Amino acid sequence: DCDGGLEAYIQAKRICERTGTLSSLSSIGLLLTIGFAKADKGDAEGMLEAFEETRRLYDCHGTLETPSAATLLATMGVARGNCGDHVAALEAYGQARQIRERTQTMCSPAGAVLARNIGIAMAAVGRRPAALEAYKEARRLREQAGFLATAAGAGLLTSLGLALSEGGDRQEDRK
Repeated sequence: DCDGGLEAYIQAKRICERTGTLSSLSSIGLLLTIGFAKADKGDAEGMLEAFEETRRLYDCHGTLETPSAATLLATMGVARGNCGDHVAALEAYGQARQIRERTQTMCSPAGAVLARNIGIAMAAVGRRPAALEAYKEARRLREQAGFLATAAGAGLLTSLGLALSEGGDRQEDRK
């Protein structure tokens, strides 16, 4: 029961607030779970609220410069894109990418997913050449990590093919 699960998570959060433990790093999992449960219910705003609270917790503890925080920011980008705010999605993806580059974790499956999501958002705002470059980067990262021959790799190749067929690789765009 999705509603019962969410209510239990919210009750756990209230207990953590009352006991002063919500500000500890151990609460990150609870806040993420609340965010995903709200997403499952179609509550995009509630999901973003929970994820933003999680981001603040990472920041408060000086742990925003970690691969797991980069994953959180990328997830926030997906959520913002799903809400139709592709510019905000690109901002979140940009922050996630900077962290991945500084932590040397861009060359990973998570980095490849991030690059593909950047491509999706670039295409959504009409920046087809940039979308194409992001898809190509995601392909390169998946090939390097040995994860191209997967369902996610097939999805990436589909996005790449679509970008190419829509003219994202026109002669004037290469200059």
